[in-house]
Amino acid sequence: GELERLTPNTITSPRRLLEELTEVRARQFAVNRGERIPGVCGVAAPVLGSGGVAMAALAVQGPEFRMAEERLDELVHLVVSTAQAIVAVLPSGYQI
Repeated sequence: GELERLTPNTITSPRRLLEELTEVRARQFAVNRGERIPGVCGVAAPVLGSGGVAMAALAVQGPEFRMAEERLDELVHLVVSTAQAIVAVLPSGYQI
């Protein structure tokens, strides 16, 4: 069956969602372009603990009109580097 469509941009195919999650894991960030809330875009990156398991996430979102592609690229860099900086200062084996 299909997943619930929240907006015209919502991924409704379970197969497509799994493909997207595989891509997100590989690049270590996700971009949301109005997939849950119309007109809202965001960028998120995991804060990875030991073994590469996500123990938290860092995300930024805002209105679509403020999130041009160049701005999203900049936010991806900032969010990913900040998530990595958080990991770098956590004590070894730290868990949330």
